[in-house]
Amino acid sequence: SLFRRTFTMDDPNLKAIFERHDSDGGGTMSTTELRGALTELKVLAVTDEELASIVKANDADGSGELSFEEFTTIFEASKLRSVFSEIDIDGSGQINSEELTNALSKLGYKLPKSEIKKILRKVDQDKSGEVSFDEFHTFFKYVPAASLSIIGKMWVDQFPVDVGSDLAPPTPSADVPWWYGVLGGIGGVTSRTLTAPLEKIKLQAQTSGGNISIIKELSRTHKELGFRGLFAGNAANCARVFPYAGIVTVVYLNALTVTPADNDLDPMEPFYRGSCAATAGVIGQLFTYPIDVVRARLTVEPGKYNSIIECFKTIAKEKGTAGLFKGPGPP
Repeated sequence: SLFRRTFTMDDPNLKAIFERHDSDGGGTMSTTELRGALTELKVLAVTDEELASIVKANDADGSGELSFEEFTTIFEASKLRSVFSEIDIDGSGQINSEELTNALSKLGYKLPKSEIKKILRKVDQDKSGEVSFDEFHTFFKYVPAASLSIIGKMWVDQFPVDVGSDLAPPTPSADVPWWYGVLGGIGGVTSRTLTAPLEKIKLQAQTSGGNISIIKELSRTHKELGFRGLFAGNAANCARVFPYAGIVTVVYLNALTVTPADNDLDPMEPFYRGSCAATAGVIGQLFTYPIDVVRARLTVEPGKYNSIIECFKTIAKEKGTAGLFKGPGPP
Protein backbone atom coordinates (compact mmCIF):
# COMPACT_ATOMS: atom_id res chain seq x y z
CA SER A 1 0.00 0.00 0.00
CA LEU A 2 0.99 3.66 -0.17
CA PHE A 3 1.63 3.81 3.59
CA ARG A 4 4.03 0.86 3.67
CA ARG A 5 5.73 0.91 0.29
CA THR A 6 8.87 2.63 1.56
CA PHE A 7 8.88 1.33 5.10
CA THR A 8 9.02 -2.43 4.84
CA MET A 9 11.40 -4.96 6.29
CA ASP A 10 12.98 -5.14 2.81
CA ASP A 11 13.78 -1.43 2.60
CA PRO A 12 17.38 -1.55 1.35
CA ASN A 13 18.26 1.94 2.58
CA LEU A 14 17.04 1.40 6.14
CA LYS A 15 18.51 -2.11 6.23
CA ALA A 16 21.96 -0.88 5.16
CA ILE A 17 21.90 1.99 7.67
CA PHE A 18 20.82 -0.35 10.47
CA GLU A 19 23.67 -2.75 9.72
CA ARG A 20 26.23 0.05 9.51
CA HIS A 21 25.31 1.39 12.92
CA ASP A 22 24.82 -1.98 14.63
CA SER A 23 28.47 -1.82 15.63
CA ASP A 24 28.65 -5.13 17.49
CA GLY A 25 26.63 -7.00 14.86
CA GLY A 26 24.20 -8.24 17.48
CA GLY A 27 21.11 -7.45 15.47
CA THR A 28 19.95 -4.70 17.85
CA MET A 29 20.59 -0.99 18.05
CA SER A 30 21.39 0.94 21.24
CA THR A 31 20.38 4.56 21.89
CA THR A 32 23.88 5.73 20.92
CA GLU A 33 23.79 3.71 17.69
CA LEU A 34 20.31 5.06 16.92
CA ARG A 35 21.63 8.62 17.17
CA GLY A 36 24.26 7.81 14.55
CA ALA A 37 21.66 6.27 12.25
CA LEU A 38 19.38 9.31 12.52
CA THR A 39 22.33 11.60 11.83
CA GLU A 40 23.06 9.67 8.62
CA LEU A 41 19.42 10.05 7.64
CA LYS A 42 19.90 13.83 8.03
CA VAL A 43 17.33 14.03 10.79
CA LEU A 44 17.54 17.26 12.81
CA ALA A 45 19.32 16.96 16.14
CA VAL A 46 17.22 15.31 18.84
CA THR A 47 17.79 15.60 22.56
CA ASP A 48 18.72 12.66 24.79
CA GLU A 49 15.20 12.77 26.24
CA GLU A 50 13.59 12.65 22.79
CA LEU A 51 15.88 9.79 21.76
CA ALA A 52 15.04 7.79 24.90
CA SER A 53 11.33 8.43 24.25
CA ILE A 54 11.63 7.12 20.67
CA VAL A 55 13.36 3.95 21.87
CA LYS A 56 10.81 3.37 24.67
CA ALA A 57 7.84 3.87 22.34
CA ASN A 58 9.13 1.38 19.75
CA ASP A 59 10.92 -1.17 21.96
CA ALA A 60 8.19 -3.82 21.83
CA ASP A 61 10.10 -6.51 23.75
CA GLY A 62 11.39 -4.11 26.45
CA SER A 63 15.03 -5.03 25.85
CA GLY A 64 16.22 -1.43 25.93
CA GLU A 65 17.47 -1.73 22.34
CA LEU A 66 15.80 -1.84 18.94
CA SER A 67 15.72 -4.79 16.58
CA PHE A 68 15.53 -4.02 12.87
CA GLU A 69 11.76 -4.63 12.90
CA GLU A 70 11.38 -2.20 15.82
CA PHE A 71 13.70 0.25 14.05
CA THR A 72 11.46 0.35 10.97
CA THR A 73 8.35 1.10 13.04
CA ILE A 74 9.88 4.50 13.90
CA PHE A 75 9.32 5.55 10.31
CA GLU A 76 5.82 4.17 9.73
CA ALA A 77 3.99 6.17 7.08
CA SER A 78 0.79 6.05 9.12
CA LYS A 79 2.36 8.58 11.47
CA LEU A 80 3.06 10.86 8.52
CA ARG A 81 -0.49 10.39 7.28
CA SER A 82 -1.80 11.56 10.67
CA VAL A 83 0.34 14.71 10.52
CA PHE A 84 -0.63 15.33 6.90
CA SER A 85 -4.33 15.09 7.79
CA GLU A 86 -3.82 17.47 10.70
CA ILE A 87 -2.41 20.10 8.32
CA ASP A 88 -4.88 19.34 5.49
CA ILE A 89 -7.82 21.02 7.22
CA ASP A 90 -10.28 20.82 4.31
CA GLY A 91 -9.52 17.13 3.67
CA SER A 92 -8.76 17.76 -0.01
CA GLY A 93 -5.67 15.55 0.00
CA GLN A 94 -3.51 18.60 -0.75
CA ILE A 95 -1.75 21.04 1.58
CA ASN A 96 -1.95 24.64 0.36
CA SER A 97 -0.11 27.72 1.62
CA GLU A 98 -3.01 28.82 3.84
CA GLU A 99 -3.18 25.45 5.59
CA LEU A 100 0.60 25.43 6.09
CA THR A 101 0.41 28.95 7.52
CA ASN A 102 -2.26 27.86 10.02
CA ALA A 103 -0.28 24.78 11.07
CA LEU A 104 2.95 26.72 11.60
CA SER A 105 1.07 29.45 13.49
CA LYS A 106 -0.10 26.84 16.00
CA LEU A 107 3.57 26.04 16.62
CA GLY A 108 4.51 29.71 17.13
CA TYR A 109 6.06 30.31 13.70
CA LYS A 110 4.86 33.56 12.17
CA LEU A 111 6.27 33.66 8.65
CA PRO A 112 5.42 36.02 5.78
CA LYS A 113 3.38 34.68 2.88
CA SER A 114 6.41 34.83 0.60
CA GLU A 115 8.38 32.50 2.89
CA ILE A 116 5.44 30.12 3.31
CA LYS A 117 5.22 29.78 -0.46
CA LYS A 118 8.99 29.28 -0.68
CA ILE A 119 9.15 26.39 1.80
CA LEU A 120 5.99 24.88 0.27
CA ARG A 121 7.68 24.85 -3.15
CA LYS A 122 10.61 22.84 -1.73
CA VAL A 123 8.27 19.92 -1.08
CA ASP A 124 5.93 20.54 -4.04
CA GLN A 125 7.76 18.44 -6.62
CA ASP A 126 5.20 18.77 -9.44
CA LYS A 127 5.02 22.58 -8.98
CA SER A 128 1.24 22.53 -8.62
CA GLY A 129 1.26 25.04 -5.77
CA GLU A 130 0.05 22.40 -3.31
CA VAL A 131 1.64 19.39 -1.60
CA SER A 132 0.11 15.94 -2.05
CA PHE A 133 0.62 13.12 0.44
CA ASP A 134 3.02 11.41 -2.00
CA GLU A 135 5.20 14.53 -2.05
CA PHE A 136 4.88 14.98 1.71
CA HIS A 137 5.76 11.32 2.26
CA THR A 138 8.80 11.45 -0.04
CA PHE A 139 10.24 14.46 1.70
CA PHE A 140 9.61 13.52 5.35
CA LYS A 141 9.72 9.71 5.20
CA TYR A 142 12.83 9.44 7.36
CA VAL A 143 11.62 11.70 10.14
CA PRO A 144 11.41 9.55 13.28
CA ALA A 145 8.27 9.45 15.42
CA ALA A 146 6.64 12.03 13.16
CA SER A 147 4.37 14.60 14.82
CA LEU A 148 3.12 18.05 13.84
CA SER A 149 5.71 19.79 16.03
CA ILE A 150 8.63 17.73 14.67
CA ILE A 151 7.53 18.05 11.03
CA GLY A 152 6.86 21.79 11.46
CA LYS A 153 10.28 22.39 13.00
CA MET A 154 12.03 20.42 10.26
CA TRP A 155 10.01 22.14 7.50
CA VAL A 156 10.97 25.60 8.78
CA ASP A 157 14.56 24.87 9.83
CA GLN A 158 15.38 22.99 6.64
CA PHE A 159 15.23 26.23 4.64
CA PRO A 160 16.71 29.50 5.98
CA VAL A 161 14.13 32.28 6.10
CA ASP A 162 15.13 35.21 3.91
CA VAL A 163 13.73 38.69 4.44
CA GLY A 164 15.81 40.20 1.64
CA SER A 165 17.79 43.39 2.14
CA ASP A 166 15.16 45.03 4.34
CA LEU A 167 16.87 46.53 7.37
CA ALA A 168 13.85 45.82 9.56
CA PRO A 169 14.22 42.62 11.60
CA PRO A 170 12.01 39.69 10.58
CA THR A 171 8.81 39.24 12.51
CA PRO A 172 9.67 36.86 15.36
CA SER A 173 7.89 33.73 16.53
CA ALA A 174 5.52 33.82 19.49
CA ASP A 175 8.24 33.26 22.09
CA VAL A 176 10.97 35.90 22.18
CA PRO A 177 14.06 34.49 23.98
CA TRP A 178 15.30 36.48 26.99
CA TRP A 179 18.77 36.65 25.53
CA TYR A 180 17.49 38.88 22.70
CA GLY A 181 17.37 41.58 25.36
CA VAL A 182 20.96 40.84 26.41
CA LEU A 183 22.18 41.01 22.82
CA GLY A 184 20.30 44.26 22.31
CA GLY A 185 21.94 45.67 25.44
CA ILE A 186 25.42 44.60 24.31
CA GLY A 187 24.87 46.18 20.91
CA GLY A 188 23.72 49.42 22.51
CA VAL A 189 26.71 49.58 24.87
CA THR A 190 29.16 48.91 22.03
CA SER A 191 27.74 51.62 19.78
CA ARG A 192 27.58 54.19 22.61
CA THR A 193 31.14 53.53 23.72
CA LEU A 194 32.50 53.94 20.19
CA THR A 195 30.70 57.26 19.77
CA ALA A 196 31.20 58.57 23.33
CA PRO A 197 33.62 61.41 22.35
CA LEU A 198 31.13 62.72 19.78
CA GLU A 199 28.30 62.44 22.32
CA LYS A 200 30.34 64.57 24.73
CA ILE A 201 30.85 67.28 22.09
CA LYS A 202 27.15 67.21 21.21
CA LEU A 203 26.14 67.83 24.82
CA GLN A 204 28.69 70.64 25.18
CA ALA A 205 27.36 72.30 22.04
CA GLN A 206 23.80 72.03 23.34
CA THR A 207 24.66 73.52 26.74
CA SER A 208 27.13 76.23 25.61
CA GLY A 209 24.88 77.77 22.98
CA GLY A 210 27.81 78.54 20.65
CA ASN A 211 29.39 76.99 17.59
CA ILE A 212 31.93 74.27 18.39
CA SER A 213 34.56 72.78 16.08
CA ILE A 214 34.57 69.02 16.48
CA ILE A 215 38.30 68.64 15.82
CA LYS A 216 39.28 71.56 18.06
CA GLU A 217 37.02 70.42 20.88
CA LEU A 218 38.34 66.84 20.72
CA SER A 219 41.89 68.18 20.78
CA ARG A 220 41.19 70.53 23.69
CA THR A 221 39.50 67.84 25.76
CA HIS A 222 42.34 65.42 25.15
CA LYS A 223 44.93 68.03 26.10
CA GLU A 224 43.16 69.09 29.31
CA LEU A 225 41.71 65.78 30.54
CA GLY A 226 43.64 63.13 28.65
CA PHE A 227 42.26 60.20 26.69
CA ARG A 228 39.90 59.21 29.50
CA GLY A 229 38.40 62.69 29.40
CA LEU A 230 36.99 61.92 25.96
CA PHE A 231 34.90 59.20 27.56
CA ALA A 232 33.75 61.11 30.64
CA GLY A 233 30.25 59.97 31.55
CA ASN A 234 30.41 56.89 29.35
CA ALA A 235 30.05 54.50 32.29
CA ALA A 236 26.73 56.12 33.17
CA ASN A 237 25.82 56.14 29.50
CA CYS A 238 26.44 52.39 29.29
CA ALA A 239 24.53 51.86 32.53
CA ARG A 240 21.58 53.52 30.82
CA VAL A 241 21.99 52.12 27.31
CA PHE A 242 22.29 48.46 28.30
CA PRO A 243 18.87 48.21 29.98
CA TYR A 244 17.39 50.71 27.52
CA ALA A 245 18.47 48.79 24.41
CA GLY A 246 17.49 45.49 26.01
CA ILE A 247 14.04 46.76 27.00
CA VAL A 248 13.45 48.31 23.57
CA THR A 249 14.51 45.11 21.78
CA VAL A 250 12.26 42.82 23.82
CA VAL A 251 9.25 45.17 23.85
CA TYR A 252 9.54 45.80 20.09
CA LEU A 253 9.76 42.10 19.18
CA ASN A 254 6.93 41.13 21.53
CA ALA A 255 4.77 43.98 20.25
CA LEU A 256 5.29 42.82 16.66
CA THR A 257 3.86 39.40 17.47
CA VAL A 258 0.47 40.89 18.38
CA THR A 259 0.20 42.95 15.18
CA PRO A 260 -0.62 41.74 11.64
CA ALA A 261 2.99 42.55 10.60
CA ASP A 262 4.31 39.74 8.38
CA ASN A 263 7.16 41.29 6.30
CA ASP A 264 5.00 41.37 3.16
CA LEU A 265 4.43 44.39 0.93
CA ASP A 266 1.54 45.63 3.03
CA PRO A 267 0.75 49.38 2.98
CA MET A 268 0.21 49.18 6.75
CA GLU A 269 3.50 47.41 7.48
CA PRO A 270 5.42 50.68 8.21
CA PHE A 271 2.64 51.74 10.57
CA TYR A 272 2.75 48.44 12.50
CA ARG A 273 6.52 48.57 12.86
CA GLY A 274 6.57 52.29 13.61
CA SER A 275 3.93 51.94 16.32
CA CYS A 276 5.80 49.05 17.93
CA ALA A 277 9.10 50.94 17.78
CA ALA A 278 7.56 54.09 19.28
CA THR A 279 5.95 52.11 22.09
CA ALA A 280 9.21 50.31 22.82
CA GLY A 281 11.14 53.59 22.82
CA VAL A 282 8.77 55.29 25.25
CA ILE A 283 8.80 52.34 27.66
CA GLY A 284 12.59 52.07 27.50
CA GLN A 285 12.99 55.81 28.06
CA LEU A 286 10.68 55.88 31.08
CA PHE A 287 12.58 53.07 32.75
CA THR A 288 16.03 54.54 32.15
CA TYR A 289 15.52 58.32 32.12
CA PRO A 290 17.06 58.97 35.59
CA ILE A 291 20.30 57.37 34.41
CA ASP A 292 20.21 59.61 31.33
CA VAL A 293 20.01 62.71 33.57
CA VAL A 294 23.02 61.51 35.55
CA ARG A 295 24.91 60.69 32.35
CA ALA A 296 24.38 64.21 31.02
CA ARG A 297 25.66 65.73 34.30
CA LEU A 298 28.79 63.56 34.30
CA THR A 299 29.52 64.33 30.65
CA VAL A 300 29.08 68.10 30.85
CA GLU A 301 30.75 68.48 34.26
CA PRO A 302 33.62 65.95 34.28
CA GLY A 303 35.46 65.66 37.59
CA LYS A 304 32.71 67.23 39.67
CA TYR A 305 31.37 63.91 40.92
CA ASN A 306 33.38 60.95 42.16
CA SER A 307 30.88 58.33 41.04
CA ILE A 308 27.52 57.69 39.41
CA ILE A 309 25.99 57.05 42.84
CA GLU A 310 27.25 60.38 44.17
CA CYS A 311 25.73 62.20 41.19
CA PHE A 312 22.41 60.43 41.76
CA LYS A 313 22.38 61.44 45.41
CA THR A 314 23.35 65.06 44.66
CA ILE A 315 20.54 65.53 42.11
CA ALA A 316 18.00 63.87 44.39
CA LYS A 317 19.11 66.03 47.32
CA GLU A 318 19.07 69.29 45.36
CA LYS A 319 15.89 68.77 43.31
CA GLY A 320 14.18 65.73 44.79
CA THR A 321 13.14 62.61 42.93
CA ALA A 322 11.38 64.75 40.34
CA GLY A 323 14.78 66.13 39.37
CA LEU A 324 15.74 62.73 38.01
CA PHE A 325 12.78 62.86 35.62
CA LYS A 326 13.10 66.47 34.52
CA GLY A 327 12.46 66.75 30.80
CA PRO A 328 10.41 63.77 29.53
CA GLY A 329 6.97 65.16 30.28
CA PRO A 330 5.18 68.47 29.79
CA PRO A 331 6.32 71.39 32.02
